[in-house]
Parts: sequence; structure tokens; C-alpha cells
Amino acid sequence: MKSYSRNELKSALSAVGVTTGSVCLVHTSLWSIGQLDDPDDLPQAWLEVLQEQVGASGALILPAFSYSYCKHKLFDPHKSLGCVSMLANYAILYKMGYRSPDPNFSYVFIPGSEQVAAKIAAYTFSNVSFSMDHSMVGLAFELSDEPLLLSVRTEQEPNPFTCRHYVEQAVQRRTRFMKKFSGQSLLHGEVKNTDSYYFCRIMVTNTEPANDEIIPLNVPLGEGGIYCNSLRGEMDTFREQICADPWYSLKGPVLSDAELEALRAQDQVCPMSDLVPVCEHAIKL
Repeated sequence: MKSYSRNELKSALSAVGVTTGSVCLVHTSLWSIGQLDDPDDLPQAWLEVLQEQVGASGALILPAFSYSYCKHKLFDPHKSLGCVSMLANYAILYKMGYRSPDPNFSYVFIPGSEQVAAKIAAYTFSNVSFSMDHSMVGLAFELSDEPLLLSVRTEQEPNPFTCRHYVEQAVQRRTRFMKKFSGQSLLHGEVKNTDSYYFCRIMVTNTEPANDEIIPLNVPLGEGGIYCNSLRGEMDTFREQICADPWYSLKGPVLSDAELEALRAQDQVCPMSDLVPVCEHAIKL
């Protein structure tokens, strides 16, 4: 398996546009592209290099999805590790930055300076997982006019499509519905009974087609490469696609009113009108 150096990593990040002041949503599959050719811990080395690249005016955003409610466990932002990013888990274990309070779909935010940290600390997150205004996406656009969607992967792996969920919720896709989860969360030192609303797919196959209208910048690294898109561009393009074609990301038709009512009667979905949004500040790790 190919290895790569810190200098090669820095050069690749620079080549895809990660520079001083960048705000980067980082999806990684680090082991798939090989190992650094120095003895440092892999996530530690990556975070050090990424922080150097974005500098004091930038920030890193890392997915830390734990799905704690789905597992009927207490969501403890300081201990409930995610299942998608070793970078996020490293940040949680070593108390780096802040974590959003969503018990299923949280993110870790690592600021480059106290000034950026103050903006993160002041921001409030909705208990509706993909709320556009009070969410990872909302904060990303407060921190930067052009946040980046950064992906580290092999060529065979799919692009991260997390941000499409925000668009589908915003346009109220009839093929996705709210599911209410209840449980306990440790928020700011206090265990609270909380609700979380998650925008789920129901009775359809998730196909997630490639977004051919956006070609990411791509620089080879190790066994794969670093891919970089504009977060705003990705979301705007997807909005146009699904508004033009309701079946764009699905196999099969949208649900009828009768089918929707049947699911509501089985308590499988929560009507938008029944939502009780609650906002909480991020938790300092």
C-alpha cells in the first residue's frame, strides 16, 4: 500500500483550495488511502496539518454521528463516539473544539482561534436534525461565505451526500419524513429528557446518484485522493435537480396522501406541524 508524507498532504490540500481562512467540512476514509510515512498517530497528524492549512481564521467541521437515541443510550457529547470519522473521535477523546447537541447527527467544530470559537459557542442548534437555519450547514455559512466540502477517499468510494439531506428537508420532499426519537442527553453538565426529530427515508431505495453537474477538484494522495467541492455549489445544484425531477435520488414514486396518512397512523412519521423545535448551544469538549 502506498504511503505519503506530511508535505505531500499539505501540497494536496493547497492544490484543492484549502488555505488560510478556509472552513472545511471533512469526510475521510483515511485507512483506505494508506498510511503517513512518519510515526505520528494518523488522525493526530491529519488534524495538525488541516489546522495549519486553515489557520487562525478558519475552522474544521467533522461528522460525529453516534445515533445514540437509536441505540437507546444516553448521549454524552464527551463520551459518545461517532461511527463515521476517526478524526471526529480523536477530537472528542482529546477535547478539541465543540460538539453540536444532536444525539444522532452531531458534528465536531474545531476553531482556529478564540474569535472563531466565540461564534461557534454563540450559535444554537435545532433538535430537528437537518434544519437549514440552526444546523451544521447554517453555522458553516456563518463562518464562511464559501465553505468547502472536503472528501478523502479512494476513487471507487462514493461522494459524501450528507448535505443533500438539508436540501431535501428544506423543500419538504414527500419521500422523506420526520421521525421523532426521545431519550436522554447530557447537555452542559445536566442530564435532560430530550426529543430529536430525524428526517428519514421511508419505503424507498436510497440510490444517491453521482452529482455529475459538479466536478470536484481532485488531487491524488496515497491510494486515493483528496476531493473538494463548494458546499454551497453542491447544495444549490442538488436543489435544482430534485425540484426538476422528484425521483432524482430515488427508485419509485413519492407516497400518496393515503400512504402518508397510513404511516402517520402507525406512528412512523411525525407531521411537520407537530414539530416542537428546541435550540441548544454547542457543547465545549
